[in-house]
Amino acid sequence: MMGSNVSGSNELIRRILAGDLPSHPDFWTPIIDVRDLAEAHLLAMPPSLLSNGSSLVVVRGSP
Repeated sequence: MMGSNVSGSNELIRRILAGDLPSHPDFWTPIIDVRDLAEAHLLAMPPSLLSNGSSLVVVRGSP
């Protein structure tokens, strides 16, 4: 169930479910499962960071 505050990616899904867009729109949009993205980041991380207990934190925006 979606609330009234819908993000950009969720808005696309909401519109498809509501029938406002075809289920196979004729355009490309980058949607990715965050679990796949997290796995890709771990695979790209240097092995030395994974084995010595170091942490790498990345944030978006300003403090």
